Amino acid sequence: MEFTDAQLKFLNKEFGLNDTAISQMDDAYLGDLYENICDIEIAETLLADDEALSERGEIAVTLVNDIAEILGYVRDDDKEQEYEQKDEPA
Repeated sequence: MEFTDAQLKFLNKEFGLNDTAISQMDDAYLGDLYENICDIEIAETLLADDEALSERGEIAVTLVNDIAEILGYVRDDDKEQEYEQKDEPA
């Protein structure tokens, strides 16, 4: 897993994670982290209302996208904003 410096700072500040902890995460823990970051993304989006998303929200968005890719989640074009696991029957 490779994250940007901004993403690593975010993960450290929000969850107390360092490079070593991140590199040793299994998929279950990464899935839990994904859910927590999704919660941050949603909260920041609601706070932004019609304004620009905060830096915290922007970083959460990039992490959600990157972790979804790592976990093998793909966007289903038929269902806007929903993800499904690769190789699972639809």
